[in-house]
Amino acid sequence: VSILVAVPVLLLLLAFLIGNLLREMKSLSTADTDNLQWTILQVETEVANLNVALSDALAEDSFDEDGLRLRADIALSRLSIIESGAARDLIAGGDPALLARVDRYQADLIDILDADPNLSRTDVGQMRDLTRAVRPDMRQLVLIGLEAGTERAKARRDQFSTQLARTGFVAIAVILGLTV
Repeated sequence: VSILVAVPVLLLLLAFLIGNLLREMKSLSTADTDNLQWTILQVETEVANLNVALSDALAEDSFDEDGLRLRADIALSRLSIIESGAARDLIAGGDPALLARVDRYQADLIDILDADPNLSRTDVGQMRDLTRAVRPDMRQLVLIGLEAGTERAKARRDQFSTQLARTGFVAIAVILGLTV
């Protein structure tokens, strides 16, 4: 009689574990951590592109103000993506002072862009100096994001591996229960 009770219970447990296993497999295939890491990498890339555009503008006799504003807007939009949400959560365990410096850079850049409808050479120089100064922080931000993302992905793989082992154990128990 105990086998008659144990086998259906084990079958229900096996079905539950298989359901969890399928959910974990789907979760691993969504690659949300990869997307977050890509987003964080894009921030560094766009800030580097802004730095190049600002340096080029200062090297020329005249500069394309609309182009500089567009490049700054792109960099700021990338920064705003990591300002909140999953990307911020991913890097929040990092250096709070680093995040504060990046936030300050963003605020200072916005202040310069919004101060006057026309950018002066002085404005462009200030923007370049701010951007150059924040580049090491952007690199550090990327490294923190990559490390945190890698740790999160490893934890998810470990969780999947554990779930797979549990499911296998219950499957073996069901098979043994059916053979008795």
